[in-house]
Amino acid sequence: AELRRPEPDILDALRNYQGCDDKIRAAISQPSPQTEAEAWRAVLPAVRNLKKFYDYSAEIERILPRMLDKLCDGPDVAKNLEKRQATAKRFADVIHFASEFDDLKMINPSIQNDFR
Repeated sequence: AELRRPEPDILDALRNYQGCDDKIRAAISQPSPQTEAEAWRAVLPAVRNLKKFYDYSAEIERILPRMLDKLCDGPDVAKNLEKRQATAKRFADVIHFASEFDDLKMINPSIQNDFR
């Protein structure tokens, strides 16, 4: 299977990610049906986003080595890049996406905190 094109909505969701830590802390420190319901309302969309982030990163981890093998197969890598331009372009797109993804993840600690 080929790696699907990096989805802009994944980066948009990452840029706009709102952590759940305040709602979770409130539900733990002041347990009530209201605080628990508020925590669930905050957590469920976050879990869906985190799952989407995880699934795409797992897809990259699974397919990227195969793409690289195709590009580096044989003694003439330059010829492979010329012959497999679509694969090279997709590889570059994924590397660019992964770099932006990591940058966004690093500046939003809620993502890492909510993942634990």
